[in-house]
Amino acid sequence: MRTYLLAILALWAGTVSGAFASMVTVVVDVEADVLDQEFSVGDVITLPLTIEHESTAGVCAVDLELTCASDAVHILSVTINDAFPLVLAEDPEELPALHYHTVRAQRMTALDRTLGAKGAAVSLGTVELEVLTDAPFDSALTVRAEAATIGRNRPRTVIQPPGVEAARASTVGIAIRHPDLSAEQEPDEEDPWTCEEASLALEVQPLGGGEPVTVLAPDTTYELHYQAGYERVDFYILFAIGMSADQGFTDAVPPETGDWASSGDFQFVDIEAELDELIPAPGYPEGYYRTYMVVDDFWPDTDRYAGPAGHLCDLTTGSAGVLNLEFYMAYTDRDQYHHVAMHTQTEFLVQESTVDDGDDE
Repeated sequence: MRTYLLAILALWAGTVSGAFASMVTVVVDVEADVLDQEFSVGDVITLPLTIEHESTAGVCAVDLELTCASDAVHILSVTINDAFPLVLAEDPEELPALHYHTVRAQRMTALDRTLGAKGAAVSLGTVELEVLTDAPFDSALTVRAEAATIGRNRPRTVIQPPGVEAARASTVGIAIRHPDLSAEQEPDEEDPWTCEEASLALEVQPLGGGEPVTVLAPDTTYELHYQAGYERVDFYILFAIGMSADQGFTDAVPPETGDWASSGDFQFVDIEAELDELIPAPGYPEGYYRTYMVVDDFWPDTDRYAGPAGHLCDLTTGSAGVLNLEFYMAYTDRDQYHHVAMHTQTEFLVQESTVDDGDDE
């Protein structure tokens, strides 16, 4: 099913300016109590969907899949926003049905580069479910979505179900329940995913290896190594934080050997060059920006991952000053619905050598 999204990403790549990897959120915009009440045959449950991208790049395409967990309800209709007029996939072609899949995209000839960008939520569409029984039931609607944004980099897509503050996964189950008022029942789990956090640390070594260093020289290449508190990792994103574009790393390359040498998805991004602006750094004082980014993962492979420690990449420093690094790693087991998140921030001093060359005569 991801083939369509990959094709869309390839279609837009290189034709418009790139955007750094970030998150697209699809919100099921309905109150939770609408989904938990006494229903009757023929009742229609309306689920408006909105979509937004936290970055400056607009959403250009969406792959949406809906599945009813039982025949207590079925999908009566799905209406997608006219902003996505291209129908690249549709199954089934007629509703009602228990399962529905569509891939929709903007037209290149009428491309809205800001659609859903900068957190400005826009309508993705509306889903209508029809209740088929008067009897009490416990069912669910599984929603999966993946979005493509304008640019060369793939965002992460998450679904925010009703009653949940923080979206976590691209596939969620939304409980639909007609309670049996004659007996107490345990509430269903709405989200099968389990999430945990683990420790993470970074260290810089001289090129070729050696003891870690904390004071770096300008315009010099170093090895960046990591130590994760989980036995597997399959994604990372690294930001340089500074007050100007010359504070950061001016180049980055994958290692020649080790787990991260051949993922096939390594990217080094000069954010200002890509977006024509610097991105404010969340959690830092005003005036600090994300200046450069390195990202790598093993997507879409599910059987490849890196170990808990190793050589991440080689970085070349910029000018003298303070180099702040903001680093995220993760491991996602899609079969077991398990996600592990790791995060650390660290600071290095970049300065010219202070070796005394001798007193002047």
